[in-house]
Amino acid sequence: MTITDPDTATATVSLSSNSPVVEGETALVTATLSGSLLQDVSIPLVLTLVNAETGDVRGPASVVIRARDLSGTAPFPTVRDLDLDNEQFTVALGTTLPAGVTAGSPNMVTVDVTDRTSQTSTVNLSALPQRVREGASTTITATLSLPAKSRLTIPLTVTRGSAEAGDFTLSASSITVPGGTRSGSVTVSTSQDADNDNDTFTVAVGALPAGYQAGTASSVQITIAEDNPPVAVVGADPDDGVVYVGEGNTKRLWVSLTQAPTANVTATVSIISGAAAASVSAGSSITFTPSDHRGKWFQLTGADDSVETYLRDARVRISLASTDADFDGSVLELPAKVVDDDASVSYYLADHGTTITAREGDLTITVTVKASRRVANQVSLNETLQETTGYRLRRDTNDYVPRFGSIPAGSDTGHIALNIIDTSEVEAVDLQKWTLTNLTGIDTSRNTINAELVDDDVSEILLFQAGSTLVMVFSNRFYTDVRLRLVGWQGQTLNSSAHTLYQGTTRLTIDNVRIEDIQGIYIKTPPDQTQTVNGNVVTGTRGWHDDWIQPTPGLILLPAGEDYPNNPGPDAFDPHPQHFS
Repeated sequence: MTITDPDTATATVSLSSNSPVVEGETALVTATLSGSLLQDVSIPLVLTLVNAETGDVRGPASVVIRARDLSGTAPFPTVRDLDLDNEQFTVALGTTLPAGVTAGSPNMVTVDVTDRTSQTSTVNLSALPQRVREGASTTITATLSLPAKSRLTIPLTVTRGSAEAGDFTLSASSITVPGGTRSGSVTVSTSQDADNDNDTFTVAVGALPAGYQAGTASSVQITIAEDNPPVAVVGADPDDGVVYVGEGNTKRLWVSLTQAPTANVTATVSIISGAAAASVSAGSSITFTPSDHRGKWFQLTGADDSVETYLRDARVRISLASTDADFDGSVLELPAKVVDDDASVSYYLADHGTTITAREGDLTITVTVKASRRVANQVSLNETLQETTGYRLRRDTNDYVPRFGSIPAGSDTGHIALNIIDTSEVEAVDLQKWTLTNLTGIDTSRNTINAELVDDDVSEILLFQAGSTLVMVFSNRFYTDVRLRLVGWQGQTLNSSAHTLYQGTTRLTIDNVRIEDIQGIYIKTPPDQTQTVNGNVVTGTRGWHDDWIQPTPGLILLPAGEDYPNNPGPDAFDPHPQHFS
């Protein structure tokens, strides 16, 4: 068997060109061998003018093909002339070819030269990129089908579409194409806005001078993609947007897309800095679908160490990938801090003003507890708020029920919600002092707060006549004994004395008084009560009044019929409202 070396074999040569060209452009003629040779070869070329004139075209007398190459190209630049004719010339292989090279087919090419003044150049627009994120820029390029005859100015028209004024700015209102070239461009800068919508606008070619016309792509629509990442995370601190997690603890963060995608979206969660402080221990890859784009989660774990470093920094990145362009490539980054558990923490009550005022039945009275620094682990506030022993002034039963509360891991603030018990007794304002207890490291200079509990009850009085005896029935009991005085039409005291309604009772009888003689009822409350608590004298806010007062606090007068039945009811009596003002 004979093996032939391709580098030593003979070869044929043929010609090709980039015809047609526009005058002023360069025609390229290429000589191609059928096989490579070991040495450089020079292929002779013969230029023949068909209807081109001397000086319209020039070119080399040969083209060199380097050793082991298969082709070589010779330039034939054309010249812009003053006539309006299209021209033509040929390039052929010379008659004397180098050794080992024979003429192949075609051995001649014809080049057509188009006169630029007889042609209309089309103008097309393109944008790169055509979709740009808020705050970034894009470039709009005008491309001509033929070189510009001279400096060309292409006016542009802009249609805003859904974009608003200020969303984008063009660097110029027109594109300039230098003479003899085919393209020019302008830059479009975009701005970040407050909305969460993608915006579009269109740029088109305006009125063109003679010899130029708009092409099939004479306008381009640009989309400004919303810069705010289309993904939301719940679990960061609402005040500073930082994700706090305690050493050795985990924190689950919930992730949702802001809108339903048109295709599946994959969210990749990673730590891009501070990997020694925190890690993604679960949910590092999350898939959203068009029908399920909310309520996914990932878990962050804080690395535990024995070194006292209050906060160690990390950064979490959520990267989206999808065939839906509204989501693909979006990135959300979250700062994270790992809270140290190796240092002591003190606790105190936040400043609530001089006194907390609460009404009976309130369910939303909140006492705020602060820590001197963020805590690594959740701190329970159950049973930590108590009333100071011996401070109670008025009531003998519990007035409030502390509900559960806590300081969450990674936070420095917790809340205790109080339910103020609603009683049916008519009571005075109750002063109390609440104290933070049962925590290690309490700041005793800031662990108490005054509370004022306000009653919401009134007592209705029904008046009945039983012969010469007046019967007064009270709808609610009073928290203490109260004194009543009945006043007649001339201002005199009826039955010549004050009468006592004892604590816990609801009925009072007074002899020798009739309903029609009563002009008003006056009341007195007990004297101020004082106690010594922790060396301080504490005084109640209500006591015996120096004067009888009217209208009576906490009393509603409802006169009834003159006859007193055994079981009075609201329909059994004939009220006499004219007796009372």
